[in-house]
Amino acid sequence: MDAEHKPKHKVLQDFTSVLSKRKPMQLSRENPLEYESEALSILSRFNESALQLAGEEAVVAQVATGIVKQALEFWFDDISGVDPEPIARDLLAVYRISYGQEPEEQAEVSSVTIGG
Repeated sequence: MDAEHKPKHKVLQDFTSVLSKRKPMQLSRENPLEYESEALSILSRFNESALQLAGEEAVVAQVATGIVKQALEFWFDDISGVDPEPIARDLLAVYRISYGQEPEEQAEVSSVTIGG
């Protein structure tokens, strides 16, 4: 493993922590792993999209927001009232740090639909 990359299981722990702190679905359980499945879905999609290699910040922000929105919709169906953009911004910062990159200023994200 490249010394610059954080192990995937550590990144998953960080993603789970971000989601647990944000509580996007306002789950009442006090389980620190209650969002682990969602975190794994999002991390997998970030990896598939190779966001660490992407260039244009506005596009990266749109893709990340779309991924978070789709993952939450998959796991919870109704995500009305949930804004995926700030969650995506936090997760993208964690993701970039895991690759030894500096988190960048996030461009404002307009509504995006990825994959329907």
